[in-house]
Amino acid sequence: MAKKNKKADEAAVVNRIAVMVRDAVGVSVTNIADKQAVGLSSYRREPLDGDLDKNGKPLRPGKSKYVSADVQERTDWLKSNLYKLLVSQKQIVSFEPNGAEDEALAEQQNDVVNHIATVKNSFGMIMEDWIANGIITGIGIATVEFKTEQEEMLPELIKGLTDEQLVQFVNDEEAGKLEIIERSDAYSAPAPPPQPGMPPEMAMLSRPVAPMVRDIKIRRKRLNITMPIRALPPEDFIVSKNAHIDPQTGGICADLQGHKRLVSKQDLLDMKFDKAKVDLIPFASDDDAPMAVERSKNTDFDQGVDETGDKVTVYEIYTKIAIDDDTPRHYRITIGGDLENAPVMLAHQEVRKFYPYAPFVPFPEPNTLFGQSMADRVGQEQNIKSKFIRNTHDSFNKFVDPLVFVNRNEVNLDDLRNPYPGKTIRTDGNPANAISYNQPQFAGAAAMGLIAQIDQTMDNVTGAGGNMMSVNPADLQNTTATASTQRMSGQQMRVEHIAQTFAASGIRYLFRVIIDLLRNNADDAAKLITRLTGKYENMRVDEWDSDLDITTNVAFGVTDKLGSIQNMQMIQALQGEMAQFGLSNPQTAYNRAVRTLDVLGQKNPSLYFIDPETARKQAEAQPKQPPPPNPLVEVEQVKAQAAMAEKEKDRQLEIAIETMRNDREKDKAAMEFELKRAEITAKYAAQVDIARVEAETAKQRNDLEMTMLANEQAQKAAQERAQAEAQAAQQAQAQQVAAMQAPQQQMPPQGM
Repeated sequence: MAKKNKKADEAAVVNRIAVMVRDAVGVSVTNIADKQAVGLSSYRREPLDGDLDKNGKPLRPGKSKYVSADVQERTDWLKSNLYKLLVSQKQIVSFEPNGAEDEALAEQQNDVVNHIATVKNSFGMIMEDWIANGIITGIGIATVEFKTEQEEMLPELIKGLTDEQLVQFVNDEEAGKLEIIERSDAYSAPAPPPQPGMPPEMAMLSRPVAPMVRDIKIRRKRLNITMPIRALPPEDFIVSKNAHIDPQTGGICADLQGHKRLVSKQDLLDMKFDKAKVDLIPFASDDDAPMAVERSKNTDFDQGVDETGDKVTVYEIYTKIAIDDDTPRHYRITIGGDLENAPVMLAHQEVRKFYPYAPFVPFPEPNTLFGQSMADRVGQEQNIKSKFIRNTHDSFNKFVDPLVFVNRNEVNLDDLRNPYPGKTIRTDGNPANAISYNQPQFAGAAAMGLIAQIDQTMDNVTGAGGNMMSVNPADLQNTTATASTQRMSGQQMRVEHIAQTFAASGIRYLFRVIIDLLRNNADDAAKLITRLTGKYENMRVDEWDSDLDITTNVAFGVTDKLGSIQNMQMIQALQGEMAQFGLSNPQTAYNRAVRTLDVLGQKNPSLYFIDPETARKQAEAQPKQPPPPNPLVEVEQVKAQAAMAEKEKDRQLEIAIETMRNDREKDKAAMEFELKRAEITAKYAAQVDIARVEAETAKQRNDLEMTMLANEQAQKAAQERAQAEAQAAQQAQAQQVAAMQAPQQQMPPQGM
């Protein structure tokens, strides 16, 4: 007997999820959440502990309150270097086909995902927040979603619709393409004007019956399919505490992942959630999470919640659980309201294993998702350095503005009030005995060496700092140039290591999620692909494989441009030597040139070089050139042309003789005809113009003789030209044969 599937109780599911969410990082107040708030505070150079009382008033009046900018400075330097490495690519990622059958699929995936990231989204701005959040708080999260929204256009008034035309608009309204807002009563359409010159009586009789029409006001609707990518605020990301990065996909392995957001109830209704459930959700209250409180210091929000009062808290949770039957599956669960008091499940939807949260952890710790932030790395050094600089400021202030001792019995105290340069101070005795200064020794110079040592330590542990940009010439007095270069290369290697890890995890996984969302929304994805790229391969979108090999295109090694260019020059010299032995070819030279362009920041080598493979294909596609002429063949061709010319001459001569014979027969017939006509005419006293007939006959005969003479001259000239060409070809052949024999005759015998 088949087992009957049993649907889980909705209240039990939402309560179970609520317990998991309350215990997750991002909701519960944990050490990780506190450390993230400290990271943001250090980046902002907030006052140190002990600087202010609980009311925000200074506890150290008259003392320096300087806070060093080490966390901020190194965060911005590291962010700029990572941005340069990761965003300066023409294609961010490339999908590598698993076989020949996947090539068309991989090419289409490359076009689509890169278009979505760089054209439909501003990937540079996404990376700006994604990288900054990761460095400041220790983890940055980017997410993407597939959205279909019905966009309404502005109202449009359409006049004079007949009933037949109105039917089409009603059909479009039922299909969801538009909404008819208003419609007028039926009225007679204005009659067309009469034809010019038609009498009024005839115009009235021929006037057609005016149809009944209406005016309507419509609002057209358009389906928008988008895939927005955004960087989540770290305090909004929710993940179970056992989370770690999956080495296979680059994503996050965790029992639960999700995020929270503030949404108005009207927006929830627009998303087609059940109104009865939406009404049960209470409005959002103050958010007292450490990060929310710290971030709200620079905004008008109170405790991280805006003051409009119409927002509710919504949680999007992804986890594996049994809901629709007894089998645990991956679900997206939407919960609204307070997790402590009667949370409301708005919806649940089965999804695949690729949860839409891509991580960036700049300083990871093994086997956990939660790494270190910049404040974790250099926060203590920033505090110590700040105190050193504060003491230096205080010491210098005491040095330039020492304590003043006054003998009030020998000086007028009123004159000492409000002193200014050149002021007269009245004394009753020796001024040296009246006023004295207690000037302490300036102690700040001793701290400079310690501060420099702290700076070097921070550079080493972060890979970001002043040494990444330049070398202080003063350092070269105690350090060789080679040692300075090695130190800079080590820091650059650390930055590139962070970029490599980021590319292999978060960026790679983000594009897997994009493909997975397209696969799960096959019909809408086909429309989106056609709209984005202007073409669509005739294949099923749901066959797209998110597990295709993904290569992230990151220009590693470009931070040390000078050293890399010198290396390329050395490789060029080696290739020149190897070419003598056939161990270097155009392909290897092209590879070196492409690598040099990568170092220089140019990501499109086709603008500067031609790939040898492309050049080979172009050469094969061009028509083959004819072989060089052979002198012997040319001589034979000239002889053949001369023979043909001689035959043509004989043929033309025969034609001319035959023509002359025919002309003479015609002349004789014409003469006889004229004589006969003269005899007939003579009967009527007419005279035959014998002289005219003879003159015309003589002219025709003269023209025929001139034509024959011109033909003979042309044939003679062609024959002479053919003979000259034949002689020239024979001479060229003789010279070539002589040239081929000459070196053999002039070569000395072997052994001399």
